[in-house]
Amino acid sequence: MTIDINNVKQIMLASLMYSTDNSDKLAHPGWGTDLTGPDCWAYLTSNKNEDVPGATSATPGSAAGADINSAKFTNQFAFFKKGQVTRYLNDVKATWCPKDVATRGSGKLHQLWLDRPVKVTSYCWNGTIGSYVGPYASSAVQGRTYKTTDFLPTDWQMWEQNENSGFYFNDAGNNPEAFGETISFRHSGTPNLWTQTTLKRTLAGGAVVGNFGGTALFVKWPKCYDLMEKVVPAPNELLNGPGYRK
Repeated sequence: MTIDINNVKQIMLASLMYSTDNSDKLAHPGWGTDLTGPDCWAYLTSNKNEDVPGATSATPGSAAGADINSAKFTNQFAFFKKGQVTRYLNDVKATWCPKDVATRGSGKLHQLWLDRPVKVTSYCWNGTIGSYVGPYASSAVQGRTYKTTDFLPTDWQMWEQNENSGFYFNDAGNNPEAFGETISFRHSGTPNLWTQTTLKRTLAGGAVVGNFGGTALFVKWPKCYDLMEKVVPAPNELLNGPGYRK
């Protein structure tokens, strides 16, 4: 867990570096099937505007069905090294949860790992950053992002993504109102954790979350449930930003 928290802290620091270089604008969360759409925090989506050393194609492409010893992963990793935030990291180990790595080698979790189009991160960013979610979400913002100062320091910017379906890794951003697209169950200690598909507050587990203030913390599932289901009215720590504020 210590390494996980340190990973998220590194990503938050790299995010701050990006925002400092870009007039306080946040990096894009990622929003497009199979690594398409706008360039984002975890990868560029093409080499149209910038050279990508080591790439073998013009786009990162899906790595579904492929492992880290594949040409597809090698190509995707080249685009990862040029991501808006990951260029400040340059090491994929900082964006992989150690337990995700340790459990993906066999059985059902291996198949779920292979199913992921995005292989370069265990984490995802909040779709609120690009105004894709919320009653006041603006299509005028989509493709761009809000500023860091548009969010509270305690608002969630990113989290360890649920590994129960490869689909949840079709890009590097997720919908905080969708059960499957919120926090992972990998730290729950629950056998067959990938079977957790019914929304219940009593589910075990929790995950590491990074907030806009730059800190990382472990959050238990009941808290995530209460935020997502608006037991804590929106705007709240998960359902945050201008998309949830009048």
